[in-house]
Amino acid sequence: MHLLLTLDAGRAACARALVPQQPFHVGLDFHGVTAVLATNSGYLVEHIRLGYGYFEAQPAEKPDITVLSLEDGKEHFEASFVSLLPGRKVQHNVVVPLEGELIFLLRDRPSMAYYTTMNLFDGLVVRLRCYYTCLHAATVSSDARAVILCGAARCGKTSLTANLVARGFDYSADDVTLLERKGLAVAAFPRAINVREEYQELAPVLLAGARRIGRFKIADQERLIVDLGRSAPESVAPSIVCFPRYRPSQPTELRRLDEAEALVGLMQNRFHPLSDQLDSNIAADFDTLGRLVERCACYSLLFSDPMAASNLIAEHLLESKGAP
Repeated sequence: MHLLLTLDAGRAACARALVPQQPFHVGLDFHGVTAVLATNSGYLVEHIRLGYGYFEAQPAEKPDITVLSLEDGKEHFEASFVSLLPGRKVQHNVVVPLEGELIFLLRDRPSMAYYTTMNLFDGLVVRLRCYYTCLHAATVSSDARAVILCGAARCGKTSLTANLVARGFDYSADDVTLLERKGLAVAAFPRAINVREEYQELAPVLLAGARRIGRFKIADQERLIVDLGRSAPESVAPSIVCFPRYRPSQPTELRRLDEAEALVGLMQNRFHPLSDQLDSNIAADFDTLGRLVERCACYSLLFSDPMAASNLIAEHLLESKGAP
């Protein structure tokens, strides 16, 4: 559970003054978009550094995104809380995206971690939208040919990604794919792979050769977070778009999609800022994704066996240049 308060001008000024007072500052650089997390929480620092270590950089003097996160009971908490929210009872963890309009008051650390990363990501999407279409998709590649695995949560992206990486594929993204508007290349977004507890059977595949591993409770669920520690290609050219869907107890089924079906699926799986109510980039996304489906072979993939499905992608899609 959480409460929301408005970040008015007075509270925003107070929050900005609290940023340099925090004991921890983590800098991130997402393809030129800089972010700083200011916090009193060692737990949160560990979480961010494990998940987003690829993007860690020296904190920018004037970052594009600043998030202040305060954990109850830790250093500077009470004084910071009273300064930010005078007259309110000192309780709850606090997350303040300084470029946003709300203050999040949260009851537990898992929610604090979730809302911190959510606000960092939302600020990132706002600033990258001019250059990229942001897809809810994984991307892996082999011999400079990439496959985009696009779909919502629990469709099987992580299962397929883990198996393909274990086969030697290069890893570009697990959940967030940045597609350049101009050249249609996929820019690297290799955050640590985030595995829900019900998919812990993936652990042996992911743990082999992993650089760092952590277990965190995010929102209300235990997660395994695995930093593969591998250098990601700076950009790769997609040749295949695949829409996987996990379907228990059914044989693997691959079907070629026409351009209209694929375009609808991609448009349904875009990330756009929470604050962008009118979705002003929809026309640009439509154009970018329309050109993508013209260039790529597009498929739906129904499967119950991730290994068999990833073998199909590796052996038939990539090696035969799109012909199943």
